[in-house]
Amino acid sequence: MVEQQQSRALFEASRALEGEHLQTLLAWLQASLSHTWPELGEAPPSLAADEQARTLLLTLSNGQGFHDTGMGTGQGITTALNAALDALRHSNWLRQPTQLRVDLIDQVEPHQLGQAPRFKPRSLFGLALHTPALICLPEALVTHQLVTRDGKPRLATLRKYLNHQHPAGRQLGRQPLRRSTALWRFSVQSGYVDHEVVSPLYRGHPMRQPLEDERLVHQASEAGAYLTRATGPSGRFVYSYQPEADHSSPEYNILRHAGTTWAMLDLYRYNGDTALLKAACRAVNYLLAAIRPSNEPGKETCCVVEGGEVKLGGQGLALICLAEHTLATGVRQHLKTMQGLAQWILDHQDQQGQFTCHKLNYYSGTPSRMVSGYYPGEAILGLMRLYQLDGQSRWLDGAERAAKWLIEVRDQNKTLDELEHDHWLLYGLNELQNHAPSPQFIAHAKRLAQAICSTQHRTETYPDWVGGWYRPPRTTPTATRCEGLAAAYQLLEAHHHDNALLQQIAGAINHALQYILENQYSPANSLLLPNPRIAQGGFRGAHEQAEVRIDFVQHSLSALLLYLRHKEAQKKPSTQ
Repeated sequence: MVEQQQSRALFEASRALEGEHLQTLLAWLQASLSHTWPELGEAPPSLAADEQARTLLLTLSNGQGFHDTGMGTGQGITTALNAALDALRHSNWLRQPTQLRVDLIDQVEPHQLGQAPRFKPRSLFGLALHTPALICLPEALVTHQLVTRDGKPRLATLRKYLNHQHPAGRQLGRQPLRRSTALWRFSVQSGYVDHEVVSPLYRGHPMRQPLEDERLVHQASEAGAYLTRATGPSGRFVYSYQPEADHSSPEYNILRHAGTTWAMLDLYRYNGDTALLKAACRAVNYLLAAIRPSNEPGKETCCVVEGGEVKLGGQGLALICLAEHTLATGVRQHLKTMQGLAQWILDHQDQQGQFTCHKLNYYSGTPSRMVSGYYPGEAILGLMRLYQLDGQSRWLDGAERAAKWLIEVRDQNKTLDELEHDHWLLYGLNELQNHAPSPQFIAHAKRLAQAICSTQHRTETYPDWVGGWYRPPRTTPTATRCEGLAAAYQLLEAHHHDNALLQQIAGAINHALQYILENQYSPANSLLLPNPRIAQGGFRGAHEQAEVRIDFVQHSLSALLLYLRHKEAQKKPSTQ
């Protein structure tokens, strides 16, 4: 009992290290991992002299999804660290871990479960129970949904987690949870170490790093490797993966399938990865199986059908995908299919350029009232990609009319705040300007870019919100806006030399990419997952959304490729 009271007092008094001392601790752990492990080398003087109450969790992993965590409490960081190592003496991974993670407990507040404070934001506060031997890191509160969105503990979920999933839960005899149960809320300071990387963590992920070309190429390739693994023998993707549960969802979306396949083929054209190409070709065949002759009388067209529905965006994305496949392989065998898809698009466009049907029932031909803000831009880009392959002016004319209708009718008189952040239209305007130049396209691209830039997070309480869009920010909306800004930059750089605006766009792209890359699974932020190798390279939905979906990866990858290609183009000597 006395020992428990002493441990509890130390825990409640625990504090994290100051920033430079955390870096010293991580460097010491890395050196020990490489040279003296499982013993720690001599402690740096600043750490050896520390006498502050410290509590930490030390996690060892072999990088394959197996990990053990030991808790250590003591007067001084070296005492706490050695206590954690003592707790891990039984571990199979103690002798030869390849990865380490350390979490230092900070700002501890004692409470009772019946009077628990809010754990909000959920990803910045953890909780401890009982002696306090049951510690749940902030990431566990989010991934296992142990607290509500408002930050209130879910007692039933918490009880189930402690009994079945928490590493120490069953060892403590499944102690009952009552309103009087002791509870502590705390913040945490974390860091990750392997043989090559030393990185402080924030919300469990590495914080902002410079946008170095070599690193970005590696991360783009990792995204491609994730999609390669996610492509089944039939060409169907693992559409949605929940890495915290190691579970995939059976739902599907053929539009996102087409967009994802396009991104894979685009990456293949960048890095020449043959395994990626083989997977993408299987995905192309899966898409082709969803394309059927049109049921509309007198129409010799074809369309993408899913769930008995045909969507304008599906036609556009299928065109983009098949055009990219043609460029990647040099094979033009799908040209007739592409022309059938494109003619379907033109058949549903009026003389003013408006697309009159965004969705219809394939069997009855009955149109839906649904109108998408993004389908027209997807159709425009699809028509432009086909025009660049076969040179038929009808595709260019249709794309030009559609873009002008969007500018002159849909977006006419809208303020910047009211404009749709239409990245697909920006893609299309950039290509139209190269083939059917118009001052309208330049002016509208400028307005769209200004609208997007004006709503980006640039100064925030939470440093990892910077660069994102929405509250809280999300990965895919950020990536799509980054794509749109990259297309706008290309257009405006070539045709409208407004250096101040170009600098604003470039800054927004840089911040957006840094936000996006924080949400890519890497060894550092996947160590605690049950199957980290599957998740790595994928992009989660947000800092508090663990799910990886193929369109999250698609748009993040496309944003990366646009940035990398632009950087390479800047390095080439001018021909003028």
